[in-house]
Amino acid sequence: MSKWTDFRDNMVDAMNLDSVVNDLKDQLVSSLTSDGFPVIEELASTFIGKIQEQAATETGWNKIRDSVVLPLVIRVGMYMMKAVLVGSTAEPTKVPKAE
Repeated sequence: MSKWTDFRDNMVDAMNLDSVVNDLKDQLVSSLTSDGFPVIEELASTFIGKIQEQAATETGWNKIRDSVVLPLVIRVGMYMMKAVLVGSTAEPTKVPKAE
């Protein structure tokens, strides 16, 4: 084998890429949960407030859409995204084996 191949193999072994990838995934999810998600929630809340204000001047289906449907869809979507992010950061619980 060439010295380059030996050097490359030693570097790959030293970096332990599986650990790096897992740590990076955990850090990304943690950052999204703690830093990114509050900003997204604030934007969604502002948007919901604006469309509900506009609902007061709407009639028919547009009034129902702006006052009920869109806010509900956005809130459910936000809840689901948060549940997925929080669930993916939690350590999986070990189920005891039945004897």
